[in-house]
Amino acid sequence: MPPHIDVQAFRRRLEARRAEIREEIARLEEQTPNINQDTGYGVKNHPAEDASEMYDRERSLAILGVMQRELQQIEHALERIDAGVYGLCEVCQQPIPAERLDARPYATLCITHQRQRDAQPA
Repeated sequence: MPPHIDVQAFRRRLEARRAEIREEIARLEEQTPNINQDTGYGVKNHPAEDASEMYDRERSLAILGVMQRELQQIEHALERIDAGVYGLCEVCQQPIPAERLDARPYATLCITHQRQRDAQPA
């Protein structure tokens, strides 16, 4: 692991954020009606109620997707810590600057390779 970073401090940050996200996901799933489509729409007396519920559900699903992706990135970063390669770019194996890890502790690419990935069409 790169000597320029305190890996254990990053582990603590990642684990704390993982716990926060898990709590947020559980709360969102509990608060959002039909998050798993267990019940159908169209059973209300007014179409506006159905539309509002559908909008809230779609919004919650989008937020849930973002949180789940971040959780996956955190899990991957923790695996990299365990493997002894945290803080190294997955492409060029060069150290990721500490400033980048401070801003995004689950980063696995240096800025150059992240920009290249971002420039690729989806």
